[in-house]
Amino acid sequence: MDNNITFKINKNYIIDNPLTGPNLSYNLYQLFITIKNRISQYGYTEMCNFVINNITELLTSAVDKNPNSLKIITDKDFLIAFDITNLNLTKEYINRFNRVYRAYMINPSNNAIYNQECANLMYKLALKMNREAVNNIVTKDLVESNALWIVINRYSSTDERRNIRRAVRAMQHIDRNIMDEDMIIRIFSKLFKDQLTNLFCAVMTDRFDEFDDYNEQYVYSSVNIAILRILNTMDYDEIKDILILYGNELKESGTKGRFSLNTISPDDYRKIVDAKDEIEKVFGINIY
Repeated sequence: MDNNITFKINKNYIIDNPLTGPNLSYNLYQLFITIKNRISQYGYTEMCNFVINNITELLTSAVDKNPNSLKIITDKDFLIAFDITNLNLTKEYINRFNRVYRAYMINPSNNAIYNQECANLMYKLALKMNREAVNNIVTKDLVESNALWIVINRYSSTDERRNIRRAVRAMQHIDRNIMDEDMIIRIFSKLFKDQLTNLFCAVMTDRFDEFDDYNEQYVYSSVNIAILRILNTMDYDEIKDILILYGNELKESGTKGRFSLNTISPDDYRKIVDAKDEIEKVFGINIY
């Protein structure tokens, strides 16, 4: 395979107003099939140009579950060409690729288009796109594949609360001897350092009553302690602001929190307990 390929915008591979309707999506898919069938004769140059000219439209359509776009993006030859191009996507489109990759990988047995070779190619691309974030959390214990899966879940939605819950759930399925309180705090500080209010509220409103196994339950408890340790290090007024928001969310939603703040130890979490007591007395907001 020739990796020294010069790419250019070729209008033969661009669909006018791409992916705005089923006919255009179908036409794009037919163009893809035509190019794919010529690879044995012409190599990957045409497919690489197709990737360059259509990747953003394909990702946009794929996250909306367009079947033709999903078939293209998860195709072996498309993925090989995608890798050859070394495209630098914006964060918006990396997020969209992450969403497609996550959906493809999360339950292979129920994925009609799942293929192990394609999954490996998607992994390679996902790692390349998310390399900086992965390097921020990978350690000798937290191996690259686990770090990538956490990062994929963290950057797989435009909804930050959803990102947080997905990342935490990914963490809960990693070996409890690796995913201890210190590791959890380290990951939170790397991936959510500018989202501490969202982090606390998203974690605390993501309650589990049943678990897949003991490991998930154990890490779930470790997450509880980690989020308290993070909150307790913050300024007193910041703690109050977060607890007021959390208390109001519980009241409005009528849901139970992840665990009861009434059970935490004043010796371990003095600032949290004091802030909670003040909020309940001064503002009349009960935080359970």
